[in-house]
Amino acid sequence: MAIAHSQAQDGFTVVPDRDRVCLRPGVSLDARVLGRLEDEARALIGRGYERLTIDLRGVETVDWTTAATLAAISRFAQRNDARLSVIPGHSPAVQELLRAGLMKDLTTETAPVRPVEERPH
Repeated sequence: MAIAHSQAQDGFTVVPDRDRVCLRPGVSLDARVLGRLEDEARALIGRGYERLTIDLRGVETVDWTTAATLAAISRFAQRNDARLSVIPGHSPAVQELLRAGLMKDLTTETAPVRPVEERPH
């Protein structure tokens, strides 16, 4: 399944890696970006990706609906026999989501994933 590496006109980057695809939001996860991120995640799962990772390591600010959006993507993935994992990152905003327990039902990756070679777009 081929999908091109695409950069963030929608506020995130899509990076395919074999049977998995990684979505990397930019610095801010506002309502607009979250909506597009959810749409893209659903589309990728619909195209047959069984493993989806959302990498929040570059995110510095989050919208109050971030945890709910990630949970909705996770539920959609489960209903479609796919898996979602989240790389939380260390920004204060993302760490606050973790401390508040708002990401407790999500699968998080604590160790960095194998680096994916960036492909030119």
